[in-house]
Amino acid sequence: VGMVIPDIANLYQAGIARGAGDVLYADSFSLILASTDDDPEHARSQVSAMLGAQADGLLYGVAREDDEVLVGLVEEGVPVVLFNRTVDTPDVSAVLPDDQTGTRLAVEHLLSLGHRNIVHVGGPEDVSSTVNRLEAFEATLKSAGLAGSHGFAHRHIEAEGHRVTKALLEELPETTAVLAANDRLALGAIDAIRDSGQTCPGDVSVVGFNDMPYSDRFSPPLTTVHISQYELGSMAARLL
Repeated sequence: VGMVIPDIANLYQAGIARGAGDVLYADSFSLILASTDDDPEHARSQVSAMLGAQADGLLYGVAREDDEVLVGLVEEGVPVVLFNRTVDTPDVSAVLPDDQTGTRLAVEHLLSLGHRNIVHVGGPEDVSSTVNRLEAFEATLKSAGLAGSHGFAHRHIEAEGHRVTKALLEELPETTAVLAANDRLALGAIDAIRDSGQTCPGDVSVVGFNDMPYSDRFSPPLTTVHISQYELGSMAARLL
């Protein structure tokens, strides 16, 4: 079974791969793992190599809107299960975290602490989790009579979290809280806050998403939305 993930350096993705691998191994399947840097062309070449190696099916974690690679898999009848992301393509199964509820809980937490100037550092614009979390972010603030600003990262990595947060802080210096689309973006956000001469959480609070391993050991420990990575991966493998 082939498994395509955005970035093996992301410990959240590693937890998903471990869950899938344990289920597959118990059923006498081998796991072929590819990390694509969330690049569609890289994904295309990796999927082609996996099918050339006679993979019986694919776990596909890099889906985007208008994903030509995924469309091709469906048309060819290759068994495929998405994880972490989904698309509008008919007849494709996916195992997903509850992005909207997780985001709502994170925003409500920040509101309960008294924050009223909250920004969102989202992922790539054409990814379902980005769309769902931004929708929940705006809806939760609207229900509180507030509005928030956001920016989009090109990849879920620290450098992008720093870039987007830096731009938001320059545009909106009254910002007191940042909700990041994942924990690596949150780490970049914390660096940007410190680079601006402010402290976290003294001046600006940060909340992440996914609860990747060791987030409790960051300085300061990171408040984050917990997703069971191992369970997500094992559910996707069982579904495939």
